[in-house]
Amino acid sequence: MKKLIGLCVLYFLVFIPAFSQDLEKFEVSSITENSAKYDLKVARLTGCCSKKVQATVKLFAADGTTLLGQSRDMDNTAEACGDSRISVDDATITGLSPNTEYVLSVTWSSSAPGGQLVCPNKGGTETKTFTTTKLPTPTLSVTRTGENTVSAVLKEGSNITDKIDVYINDQFLVTVYGSGTYNLNVPPTDLVFSARLDYTANSTASIPNTTTVSITARNSTNSKSDKAVTPMINLGLNPPINLTHSLLGDKDIMLNWQNQSLISNQVLIRRNNVPIDTVTNAASYMDQNVPPNTALKYDISAYYEFGGQAYESPIATRVLIQPVSNLQVSFRGENFIEFAWKNNSPDADEIRIYRDYSLIATLSNTATSYTDNNVAINTEMV
Repeated sequence: MKKLIGLCVLYFLVFIPAFSQDLEKFEVSSITENSAKYDLKVARLTGCCSKKVQATVKLFAADGTTLLGQSRDMDNTAEACGDSRISVDDATITGLSPNTEYVLSVTWSSSAPGGQLVCPNKGGTETKTFTTTKLPTPTLSVTRTGENTVSAVLKEGSNITDKIDVYINDQFLVTVYGSGTYNLNVPPTDLVFSARLDYTANSTASIPNTTTVSITARNSTNSKSDKAVTPMINLGLNPPINLTHSLLGDKDIMLNWQNQSLISNQVLIRRNNVPIDTVTNAASYMDQNVPPNTALKYDISAYYEFGGQAYESPIATRVLIQPVSNLQVSFRGENFIEFAWKNNSPDADEIRIYRDYSLIATLSNTATSYTDNNVAINTEMV
Protein backbone atom coordinates (compact mmCIF):
# COMPACT_ATOMS: atom_id res chain seq x y z
CA MET A 1 0.00 0.00 0.00
CA LYS A 2 2.80 2.37 0.85
CA LYS A 3 4.40 1.56 -2.48
CA LEU A 4 1.14 2.40 -4.29
CA ILE A 5 0.82 5.72 -2.49
CA GLY A 6 4.45 6.49 -3.29
CA LEU A 7 3.91 5.71 -6.93
CA CYS A 8 0.89 8.03 -7.08
CA VAL A 9 2.79 10.85 -5.45
CA LEU A 10 5.65 10.31 -7.83
CA TYR A 11 3.21 10.32 -10.79
CA PHE A 12 1.82 13.69 -9.79
CA LEU A 13 5.25 15.17 -9.10
CA VAL A 14 6.54 14.05 -12.47
CA PHE A 15 3.59 14.78 -14.74
CA ILE A 16 1.64 17.67 -13.26
CA PRO A 17 4.21 20.32 -14.31
CA ALA A 18 3.76 19.17 -17.90
CA PHE A 19 0.01 19.78 -17.78
CA SER A 20 0.17 23.58 -18.11
CA GLN A 21 -3.19 24.69 -19.48
CA ASP A 22 -2.88 28.47 -19.04
CA LEU A 23 -2.80 31.02 -21.87
CA GLU A 24 0.93 31.08 -22.52
CA LYS A 25 1.14 34.11 -24.83
CA PHE A 26 -1.19 36.83 -26.10
CA GLU A 27 0.56 39.97 -27.38
CA VAL A 28 -0.25 42.80 -29.82
CA SER A 29 2.67 44.28 -31.74
CA SER A 30 3.72 46.02 -34.98
CA ILE A 31 0.93 48.58 -34.68
CA THR A 32 0.66 50.89 -37.69
CA GLU A 33 -1.86 53.41 -39.03
CA ASN A 34 -4.34 50.74 -40.08
CA SER A 35 -3.03 47.37 -38.94
CA ALA A 36 -1.63 45.38 -36.03
CA LYS A 37 -0.21 41.94 -35.40
CA TYR A 38 -0.82 39.52 -32.59
CA ASP A 39 0.79 36.33 -31.28
CA LEU A 40 -1.26 33.68 -29.54
CA LYS A 41 -0.26 30.47 -27.75
CA VAL A 42 -2.91 28.74 -25.73
CA ALA A 43 -3.39 25.46 -23.77
CA ARG A 44 -0.21 23.62 -24.51
CA LEU A 45 -1.12 20.19 -23.17
CA THR A 46 1.10 17.15 -23.00
CA GLY A 47 0.08 13.67 -22.05
CA CYS A 48 -3.66 14.35 -21.92
CA CYS A 49 -5.64 11.85 -23.90
CA SER A 50 -8.37 13.00 -26.34
CA LYS A 51 -7.89 16.63 -25.31
CA LYS A 52 -9.64 19.39 -27.28
CA VAL A 53 -8.46 23.03 -27.36
CA GLN A 54 -10.52 25.93 -28.76
CA ALA A 55 -9.89 29.70 -29.10
CA THR A 56 -11.93 32.59 -30.48
CA VAL A 57 -10.39 35.98 -31.24
CA LYS A 58 -12.60 39.04 -31.47
CA LEU A 59 -12.00 42.73 -32.22
CA PHE A 60 -14.09 45.37 -30.49
CA ALA A 61 -14.43 49.10 -30.58
CA ALA A 62 -12.86 50.73 -27.56
CA ASP A 63 -16.28 51.35 -26.01
CA GLY A 64 -16.87 47.59 -26.03
CA THR A 65 -20.31 47.88 -27.57
CA THR A 66 -19.57 47.35 -31.24
CA LEU A 67 -18.19 44.12 -32.57
CA LEU A 68 -15.87 45.08 -35.41
CA GLY A 69 -14.65 41.63 -36.33
CA GLN A 70 -14.69 38.01 -35.19
CA SER A 71 -12.52 35.07 -36.09
CA ARG A 72 -13.73 31.59 -36.74
CA ASP A 73 -13.23 29.23 -33.88
CA MET A 74 -9.80 27.68 -33.91
CA ASP A 75 -9.58 24.18 -32.49
CA ASN A 76 -7.05 21.43 -32.22
CA THR A 77 -7.88 17.97 -30.93
CA ALA A 78 -5.20 15.42 -30.11
CA GLU A 79 -6.39 11.87 -30.36
CA ALA A 80 -5.14 9.34 -27.86
CA CYS A 81 -2.37 10.83 -25.74
CA GLY A 82 -0.64 13.35 -27.97
CA ASP A 83 -0.07 17.12 -27.77
CA SER A 84 -2.92 19.56 -28.23
CA ARG A 85 -2.29 23.28 -28.68
CA ILE A 86 -3.11 26.42 -30.66
CA SER A 87 -0.25 28.65 -31.75
CA VAL A 88 -0.54 31.74 -33.97
CA ASP A 89 2.46 33.94 -34.82
CA ASP A 90 2.38 37.38 -36.48
CA ALA A 91 -1.30 37.24 -37.37
CA THR A 92 -2.09 40.57 -39.05
CA ILE A 93 -5.30 42.51 -38.53
CA THR A 94 -5.93 44.88 -41.44
CA GLY A 95 -8.41 47.58 -42.44
CA LEU A 96 -8.26 49.53 -39.17
CA SER A 97 -8.65 53.28 -38.85
CA PRO A 98 -5.69 55.44 -37.81
CA ASN A 99 -5.47 56.94 -34.33
CA THR A 100 -8.27 54.72 -33.09
CA GLU A 101 -8.47 52.60 -29.97
CA TYR A 102 -9.41 48.94 -30.30
CA VAL A 103 -9.81 45.96 -27.96
CA LEU A 104 -8.62 42.52 -29.05
CA SER A 105 -9.86 39.61 -26.98
CA VAL A 106 -9.24 35.89 -26.94
CA THR A 107 -11.58 33.38 -25.34
CA TRP A 108 -10.07 29.92 -24.99
CA SER A 109 -10.98 26.59 -23.48
CA SER A 110 -9.65 23.06 -23.17
CA SER A 111 -11.59 19.94 -22.34
CA ALA A 112 -11.21 16.18 -22.13
CA PRO A 113 -13.79 13.43 -22.01
CA GLY A 114 -14.93 12.73 -18.50
CA GLY A 115 -12.97 15.61 -16.93
CA GLN A 116 -9.85 13.66 -16.15
CA LEU A 117 -8.28 14.50 -12.83
CA VAL A 118 -4.91 15.30 -14.33
CA CYS A 119 -6.42 17.14 -17.34
CA PRO A 120 -9.30 19.20 -15.94
CA ASN A 121 -11.41 21.43 -18.21
CA LYS A 122 -10.09 24.93 -18.25
CA GLY A 123 -10.61 28.28 -20.05
CA GLY A 124 -10.79 32.03 -19.81
CA THR A 125 -10.80 35.38 -21.62
CA GLU A 126 -8.05 37.94 -21.91
CA THR A 127 -8.07 41.32 -23.65
CA LYS A 128 -5.48 43.67 -25.09
CA THR A 129 -6.22 47.33 -25.76
CA PHE A 130 -4.21 49.11 -28.44
CA THR A 131 -4.36 52.31 -30.45
CA THR A 132 -3.35 52.57 -34.08
CA THR A 133 -0.81 55.25 -34.92
CA LYS A 134 -1.76 58.69 -36.21
CA LEU A 135 -1.42 59.69 -39.80
CA PRO A 136 1.89 61.52 -40.24
CA THR A 137 1.85 65.26 -40.78
CA PRO A 138 2.51 65.97 -44.46
CA THR A 139 5.24 68.34 -45.55
CA LEU A 140 4.14 71.54 -47.26
CA SER A 141 5.89 74.48 -48.88
CA VAL A 142 4.27 77.24 -50.92
CA THR A 143 5.75 79.88 -53.21
CA ARG A 144 4.04 82.77 -54.96
CA THR A 145 3.88 82.44 -58.74
CA GLY A 146 1.46 85.25 -59.50
CA GLU A 147 -1.05 87.68 -58.07
CA ASN A 148 -3.51 84.86 -57.39
CA THR A 149 -1.49 81.70 -58.01
CA VAL A 150 0.89 79.64 -55.89
CA SER A 151 2.97 76.54 -56.36
CA ALA A 152 2.45 74.10 -53.49
CA VAL A 153 4.85 71.22 -52.91
CA LEU A 154 3.32 68.45 -50.79
CA LYS A 155 4.51 65.06 -49.56
CA GLU A 156 2.10 62.76 -47.76
CA GLY A 157 4.46 60.32 -46.01
CA SER A 158 1.69 57.80 -45.26
CA ASN A 159 1.46 54.18 -46.33
CA ILE A 160 -2.33 54.04 -46.37
CA THR A 161 -3.58 57.29 -47.90
CA ASP A 162 -2.58 59.89 -50.44
CA LYS A 163 -5.51 62.21 -49.83
CA ILE A 164 -4.29 65.67 -48.76
CA ASP A 165 -6.71 68.47 -47.85
CA VAL A 166 -5.31 71.98 -48.40
CA TYR A 167 -6.61 75.01 -46.51
CA ILE A 168 -6.11 78.78 -46.75
CA ASN A 169 -6.67 80.79 -43.59
CA ASP A 170 -8.26 77.62 -42.11
CA GLN A 171 -10.83 77.51 -44.93
CA PHE A 172 -10.87 74.39 -47.08
CA LEU A 173 -9.47 75.03 -50.55
CA VAL A 174 -8.90 71.78 -52.44
CA THR A 175 -8.10 68.09 -52.08
CA VAL A 176 -5.03 66.77 -53.87
CA TYR A 177 -3.81 63.20 -54.16
CA GLY A 178 -0.25 62.03 -53.70
CA SER A 179 3.06 63.75 -53.24
CA GLY A 180 3.85 66.33 -55.89
CA THR A 181 3.83 69.95 -56.99
CA TYR A 182 0.46 71.58 -57.49
CA ASN A 183 -0.40 74.95 -59.05
CA LEU A 184 -3.33 76.47 -57.19
CA ASN A 185 -5.56 79.46 -57.81
CA VAL A 186 -6.05 81.42 -54.61
CA PRO A 187 -7.48 84.77 -53.52
CA PRO A 188 -5.10 87.68 -54.22
CA THR A 189 -4.38 88.59 -50.63
CA ASP A 190 -2.09 87.61 -47.73
CA LEU A 191 -2.67 83.96 -46.92
CA VAL A 192 -1.59 81.22 -44.53
CA PHE A 193 -1.64 77.75 -46.06
CA SER A 194 -2.06 74.46 -44.22
CA ALA A 195 -2.49 70.84 -45.23
CA ARG A 196 -3.28 67.56 -43.54
CA LEU A 197 -3.80 63.97 -44.52
CA ASP A 198 -7.32 62.61 -44.52
CA TYR A 199 -8.31 58.97 -44.54
CA THR A 200 -11.57 57.29 -45.38
CA ALA A 201 -11.75 53.98 -43.56
CA ASN A 202 -12.13 50.86 -45.64
CA SER A 203 -15.57 49.37 -45.52
CA THR A 204 -14.14 46.04 -44.40
CA ALA A 205 -11.50 44.77 -42.03
CA SER A 206 -10.01 41.36 -41.65
CA ILE A 207 -8.68 39.16 -38.87
CA PRO A 208 -6.71 36.11 -39.98
CA ASN A 209 -8.82 33.00 -40.63
CA THR A 210 -11.98 35.08 -40.97
CA THR A 211 -14.26 36.42 -43.58
CA THR A 212 -14.05 40.22 -43.89
CA VAL A 213 -16.33 42.25 -41.66
CA SER A 214 -17.63 45.81 -41.75
CA ILE A 215 -15.99 48.49 -39.61
CA THR A 216 -16.35 52.21 -39.25
CA ALA A 217 -14.04 54.87 -37.87
CA ARG A 218 -14.88 55.68 -34.29
CA ASN A 219 -14.42 59.42 -34.83
CA SER A 220 -13.84 61.17 -38.14
CA THR A 221 -11.27 63.52 -36.60
CA ASN A 222 -9.18 60.48 -35.69
CA SER A 223 -8.66 59.82 -39.37
CA LYS A 224 -6.91 63.12 -40.02
CA SER A 225 -3.31 64.04 -39.42
CA ASP A 226 -2.05 67.15 -37.68
CA LYS A 227 -1.84 70.20 -39.94
CA ALA A 228 1.33 71.40 -41.59
CA VAL A 229 1.21 75.21 -41.55
CA THR A 230 3.21 77.70 -43.61
CA PRO A 231 4.16 81.24 -42.65
CA MET A 232 2.05 83.96 -44.23
CA ILE A 233 2.48 84.14 -48.00
CA ASN A 234 2.46 87.69 -49.34
CA LEU A 235 0.13 87.60 -52.30
CA GLY A 236 -1.90 90.46 -53.69
CA LEU A 237 -2.81 92.54 -56.69
CA ASN A 238 -0.08 94.66 -58.22
CA PRO A 239 -1.15 98.28 -57.64
CA PRO A 240 -1.25 101.02 -60.31
CA ILE A 241 1.83 103.26 -60.40
CA ASN A 242 2.88 106.73 -61.57
CA LEU A 243 -0.36 108.51 -60.71
CA THR A 244 -0.38 112.10 -61.99
CA HIS A 245 -3.01 114.79 -62.30
CA SER A 246 -3.68 117.89 -64.36
CA LEU A 247 -6.26 120.66 -64.11
CA LEU A 248 -8.71 121.02 -66.98
CA GLY A 249 -10.68 124.22 -66.54
CA ASP A 250 -11.96 125.46 -63.26
CA LYS A 251 -13.60 122.31 -61.90
CA ASP A 252 -12.17 119.31 -63.75
CA ILE A 253 -9.14 117.21 -62.78
CA MET A 254 -7.63 114.56 -65.05
CA LEU A 255 -5.91 111.58 -63.41
CA ASN A 256 -3.45 109.36 -65.31
CA TRP A 257 -1.63 106.19 -64.19
CA GLN A 258 -0.03 102.94 -65.33
CA ASN A 259 -1.67 99.59 -64.64
CA GLN A 260 0.53 96.79 -63.31
CA SER A 261 -1.93 94.04 -62.46
CA LEU A 262 -1.98 91.04 -64.79
CA ILE A 263 -5.34 89.73 -63.63
CA SER A 264 -7.35 92.85 -62.81
CA ASN A 265 -8.76 95.22 -65.41
CA GLN A 266 -10.57 97.42 -62.92
CA VAL A 267 -9.32 100.44 -60.97
CA LEU A 268 -11.15 101.82 -57.96
CA ILE A 269 -10.89 105.61 -57.54
CA ARG A 270 -11.38 107.46 -54.27
CA ARG A 271 -11.54 111.16 -53.53
CA ASN A 272 -10.92 112.09 -49.90
CA ASN A 273 -11.23 108.40 -48.89
CA VAL A 274 -14.66 108.06 -50.52
CA PRO A 275 -15.09 105.82 -53.61
CA ILE A 276 -16.30 107.88 -56.53
CA ASP A 277 -15.97 105.49 -59.46
CA THR A 278 -14.61 102.21 -60.83
CA VAL A 279 -13.20 102.17 -64.34
CA THR A 280 -12.49 99.17 -66.56
CA ASN A 281 -9.64 98.80 -69.04
CA ALA A 282 -8.61 102.40 -68.44
CA ALA A 283 -5.47 104.27 -67.42
CA SER A 284 -7.04 107.71 -66.97
CA TYR A 285 -10.05 109.31 -65.37
CA MET A 286 -11.60 112.80 -65.40
CA ASP A 287 -13.09 113.99 -62.15
CA GLN A 288 -15.62 116.62 -63.13
CA ASN A 289 -17.27 119.39 -61.14
CA VAL A 290 -14.77 119.24 -58.31
CA PRO A 291 -15.76 121.67 -55.54
CA PRO A 292 -13.45 124.74 -55.60
CA ASN A 293 -11.22 125.68 -52.68
CA THR A 294 -11.37 122.14 -51.32
CA ALA A 295 -8.50 120.03 -50.06
CA LEU A 296 -8.35 116.96 -52.31
CA LYS A 297 -6.73 113.56 -51.97
CA TYR A 298 -6.97 110.95 -54.71
CA ASP A 299 -6.31 107.25 -54.14
CA ILE A 300 -6.43 104.54 -56.80
CA SER A 301 -6.09 100.77 -56.48
CA ALA A 302 -6.52 97.65 -58.59
CA TYR A 303 -9.83 95.90 -57.96
CA TYR A 304 -10.62 92.21 -58.49
CA GLU A 305 -13.40 89.76 -57.69
CA PHE A 306 -12.51 86.15 -56.87
CA GLY A 307 -14.88 83.47 -55.66
CA GLY A 308 -17.66 85.98 -55.12
CA GLN A 309 -15.49 88.24 -52.96
CA ALA A 310 -13.86 91.56 -53.87
CA TYR A 311 -10.14 92.16 -53.39
CA GLU A 312 -8.18 95.38 -53.65
CA SER A 313 -4.51 96.11 -54.16
CA PRO A 314 -2.51 98.33 -51.83
CA ILE A 315 -2.87 102.04 -52.50
CA ALA A 316 0.44 102.77 -54.13
CA THR A 317 0.23 106.48 -54.89
CA ARG A 318 -1.60 109.43 -53.40
CA VAL A 319 -1.95 112.90 -54.86
CA LEU A 320 -2.60 115.75 -52.43
CA ILE A 321 -4.08 119.04 -53.65
CA GLN A 322 -4.47 121.78 -51.02
CA PRO A 323 -5.60 125.37 -51.55
CA VAL A 324 -3.10 128.12 -50.82
CA SER A 325 -3.33 129.89 -47.47
CA ASN A 326 -2.35 133.20 -45.83
CA LEU A 327 -3.29 135.16 -48.94
CA GLN A 328 -2.18 138.79 -48.61
CA VAL A 329 -2.98 141.73 -50.92
CA SER A 330 -0.91 144.92 -51.28
CA PHE A 331 -1.66 147.94 -53.48
CA ARG A 332 1.42 149.23 -55.34
CA GLY A 333 -0.19 151.99 -57.40
CA GLU A 334 -3.40 152.94 -59.11
CA ASN A 335 -3.57 149.75 -61.13
CA PHE A 336 -0.97 147.50 -59.46
CA ILE A 337 -1.89 144.87 -56.88
CA GLU A 338 0.57 142.40 -55.39
CA PHE A 339 -0.53 139.02 -54.02
CA ALA A 340 1.45 136.76 -51.69
CA TRP A 341 0.48 133.35 -50.24
CA LYS A 342 1.68 130.17 -48.67
CA ASN A 343 1.95 127.27 -51.09
CA ASN A 344 0.49 124.08 -49.51
CA SER A 345 0.68 121.82 -52.57
CA PRO A 346 4.24 121.23 -53.77
CA ASP A 347 2.94 118.25 -55.76
CA ALA A 348 0.56 120.41 -57.80
CA ASP A 349 1.36 120.97 -61.46
CA GLU A 350 0.70 124.72 -61.48
CA ILE A 351 -0.95 127.64 -59.72
CA ARG A 352 -3.67 129.62 -61.49
CA ILE A 353 -4.68 133.24 -60.81
CA TYR A 354 -8.25 134.32 -61.51
CA ARG A 355 -9.79 137.81 -61.56
CA ASP A 356 -13.57 137.92 -61.50
CA TYR A 357 -13.54 134.17 -62.16
CA SER A 358 -11.50 134.57 -65.34
CA LEU A 359 -8.01 133.08 -65.65
CA ILE A 360 -5.38 135.83 -65.90
CA ALA A 361 -2.14 133.94 -65.12
CA THR A 362 -0.63 130.46 -64.80
CA LEU A 363 2.38 130.13 -62.50
CA SER A 364 4.76 127.34 -61.57
CA ASN A 365 3.84 125.09 -58.69
CA THR A 366 6.53 126.72 -56.54
CA ALA A 367 5.28 130.32 -56.93
CA THR A 368 4.33 132.19 -53.77
CA SER A 369 3.55 135.69 -55.15
CA TYR A 370 2.10 137.48 -58.18
CA THR A 371 1.65 141.12 -59.27
CA ASP A 372 -1.44 142.07 -61.23
CA ASN A 373 -0.47 145.23 -63.15
CA ASN A 374 -3.62 145.64 -65.24
CA VAL A 375 -6.21 146.46 -62.62
CA ALA A 376 -9.07 148.77 -63.58
CA ILE A 377 -9.32 151.89 -61.37
CA ASN A 378 -12.33 152.26 -59.08
CA THR A 379 -13.59 148.75 -59.84
CA GLU A 380 -14.75 146.08 -57.41
CA MET A 381 -13.05 142.78 -58.11
CA VAL A 382 -12.89 139.21 -56.88
